[in-house]
Amino acid sequence: MAKQKDQQSVVPNPRKVKPQYVAQQTCRASDCEQEAALPSGFCSKRCYHRDYGRKHKDEVNEAQRERYESDLEYKRHLLDKDARYRQTEQGKANAKKRKERQLERNPNYEKDYAEIHSVERTERSRQWRLANVESARKLFREAAGRRRARKLDQFVEDIDPQVIWDRDQGICGICKDPADHDRFDIDHIMPLSKGGEHSYVNAQLAHPSCNYRKGDKVMV
Repeated sequence: MAKQKDQQSVVPNPRKVKPQYVAQQTCRASDCEQEAALPSGFCSKRCYHRDYGRKHKDEVNEAQRERYESDLEYKRHLLDKDARYRQTEQGKANAKKRKERQLERNPNYEKDYAEIHSVERTERSRQWRLANVESARKLFREAAGRRRARKLDQFVEDIDPQVIWDRDQGICGICKDPADHDRFDIDHIMPLSKGGEHSYVNAQLAHPSCNYRKGDKVMV
């Protein structure tokens, strides 16, 4: 009886014994050559999730697509995250590479995309202008000046209307009266049609009405 008890006491309790895993020498991921550190055979959890995403790409994409359409908070979070990334140097570099690859595959990619999504782009632009009135007005002012200067083959400099406002202290350069910050123009002291350049030196703050009356005349 004592021998039987000794033999029984030697048998381990399976509930208290941790399973023994035999880890591989290298990570199970196809694109990783690191030493396997996890019992699953991967070097890290990140490597495991990346490998899982590749093998179940369609399932993962479908699940994310459903969540993106149904969860507005999640959708807003992704849009904000993407916007912040696109402002970084790496984001700008990747966007440039992606555009180059698209043009290599299809030189007419931008033209074809504009034709297919013309209605969507127009509506998206209209919604953005309604939601960002000040930014839209600023972009319009800058683009209008550059466009007219290029047509006349004049020097073109990127001009920020807010810089002109701060420099001129909100005073119209034509009538010398205070201007409205929500509605003002950038006037060319020497008109573009007379050979003036689109630059900070040749720009001044002006009321829209004063700028209209001045036209292409040179004020003495």
